[in-house]
Amino acid sequence: MSTLAHIFQVCYTPELCLQVEPGYGVMGDIRNPRPEWYEYWHIRQFLNETSLEDEAFYGFFSPKFKEKTNLSSSQVFAFIESHADADVITFSPYLDNSAFHLNHIEQGRFAHPALSQALLAVCRDYFDGLDPDTLVTTSENTVFCNYFVAKPAVWRRWLAICENLFESIEDENSALRSLLGDVSYQGKKIPPQAFIIERIITLILTTDAAIKVAAHPSYGCAVGKWPISKSTSLLLSMDALKRSYLQTNSDEYLYAYLDLRLNVWKGMTPPEQRQDPNHAYQLVKHLTANIMHKLSIDKLYPPL
Repeated sequence: MSTLAHIFQVCYTPELCLQVEPGYGVMGDIRNPRPEWYEYWHIRQFLNETSLEDEAFYGFFSPKFKEKTNLSSSQVFAFIESHADADVITFSPYLDNSAFHLNHIEQGRFAHPALSQALLAVCRDYFDGLDPDTLVTTSENTVFCNYFVAKPAVWRRWLAICENLFESIEDENSALRSLLGDVSYQGKKIPPQAFIIERIITLILTTDAAIKVAAHPSYGCAVGKWPISKSTSLLLSMDALKRSYLQTNSDEYLYAYLDLRLNVWKGMTPPEQRQDPNHAYQLVKHLTANIMHKLSIDKLYPPL
């Protein structure tokens, strides 16, 4: 393992330990006393019990990292060495999700509707009233699967927020706990905590411009199973429009992104379903009108 970066694969079952790629360290408790917290239980144990080197990077990947990113450990360490002046370096898969959706919270609400109210509460209560309806993120600051490395200052901030969430979710009488429902994932019901924790680093990166981020391109990584998931040029176009909007604050880029996204979704929706108020296409239309109104874009451009 590099002295510049300490990266571990989190193993909490004997089966996972067999999947560790050479080049990474191994951490985790195979007794797995709190399985409902998945990797977070083991990461928090490490961060609470370990003295970190101030200028080193630390990362905690699942053993599926290579499968989801197509990156070997040597490629990861080489990328870190070439971006050693960053505070956070991301290796996120799923360009389709980061490019197509306005932000990571919106994507979570689509993928896991039972988490909608909890995710809104996290934005409000832990990120100074942040409104996810107007938050624009890109592949450059979106992280899926907690595939990032960071220096200790960022990890301490991440851990402080996550520990607050941990205590709230553990409290059966807390407001946040009352908003949680089981999530359907890969055909089974699982506890929702991991999906909330997964979104914390993206919220930190998008609300603190002082953090220097280096993002490994995600277009070569795993994507989902949408009809457009392998349409890399289209996804890069949507991502580029969002990045241009953030760089220039020019509404025409955001309008173009919203227009492109809505038309793509319309094309994926059979004509007989487009008027169904419960269909995702109608939800996207509602979200589009909502952001245009909140940012006053509807005063400058025709409705979509």
